[in-house]
Formats: sequence, structure tokens, C-alpha cells
Amino acid sequence: MPSTGTTGGPRYWWGEAPQTFQGALNADTDLVTVTIGGNDVGLIPVMIRCSLTPTVPCEDPDMPLRIQERAAQLYRTYSAIAAKAPNARIIVLGYPRLFNPSRLCLGAAGIDPWEAEWLNDMGDLLNLEISDAVGRVRSLEGRNIVFVDPNPRFEGHRVCEDDPYLRGATTSGGVASNASYHPTFLGHAAYAALVEENM
Repeated sequence: MPSTGTTGGPRYWWGEAPQTFQGALNADTDLVTVTIGGNDVGLIPVMIRCSLTPTVPCEDPDMPLRIQERAAQLYRTYSAIAAKAPNARIIVLGYPRLFNPSRLCLGAAGIDPWEAEWLNDMGDLLNLEISDAVGRVRSLEGRNIVFVDPNPRFEGHRVCEDDPYLRGATTSGGVASNASYHPTFLGHAAYAALVEENM
């Protein structure tokens, strides 16, 4: 399940209903993997703005509150998934820290070390809220759901490092690409390995 558009009600993105409304989840479902929240709180747009308009301050003072306000929606989303797939193992994957503040490059153009650390901190805060929501679904509802922190797997593979698992800021046709600050092929393979380890 994607990182966009699943924390609210039946919102539609590019004409597609949230996956919890598409009928794919049922009592026969035995595995669900989920990564949600990053786009919903606006982390990617903030990072793209930081990269493409370096004269604009990067920090968004409202970001911590937006992340904390998502906690209830995250809980409802995981609870709804578990209710529709009551026999599934649900693996909720968190977000890696994107930057090594001492190793910035063209892929992180416009982002200085202090801003890189702030963006990493916002990812950590989002992971905390995700982990807490997962824990509440597991303890209050008895569901087979776990949170997996990807950071150990992505250590040494951040944007601008020698073997990155994450894309930096990218453009397509002169505009920011949706692939910006998302995993590369190797990053997806790292996520897949985490899923296999936690099945």
C-alpha cells in the first residue's frame, strides 16, 4: 500500500480509490505491507521546495503539529486494514532518514546540513507516530501487526552517499518529479528484504 492518500476517508488520487476500498483485503489475505504518512503530512513537497528554492527557509514550523495530528488517522487506517484482513500479518514500514548531513551533494541541492538534520528529525517524528499507532492496534485490538524501522538497513545508503538507496531531488519536464526522495531500485530491494525478515 502506498505512502499517499490512505490516512483519511475514501479520498481519490489520480482517479484511484484508496486500496482499503478496492476489495483486495479479506479474510483470505495473509500478508499486508504498508508505508503511509509521508506525503500526507507534506514532507516530500517541503523537501522539493527546499531543493528547488534554496533562498526560501526550509523548516516548516507547522510540520511537527501536522505529524502529531495524523496519529489518530494512522490508527484508524491500520485498524481498518486489520478489520478487513483479520488473518493477515500486517507489516508497517517506516521511513529512513534521507540525509547524512555531512555528505550533501547535487541531489540535495539547496539543503544545508542544518536543514538536512531537521528533515531527518521530522522523519523520525513521523516514525514515532506510526510506531505508536501500530502498537495501539496490536495491544488494544490484538492484531498481528508490527512496525519495522528501515534505518539500520539504509545506514550508509542515504541521498548523496556512495551507494544510495534513495533518490535526491529530480525533475521531469522542468518540474519536480514524484520520484524525488523516494527509494531507488536498490532501496525497494532493501524494503523487500525487511518484509521477508519480518514475515
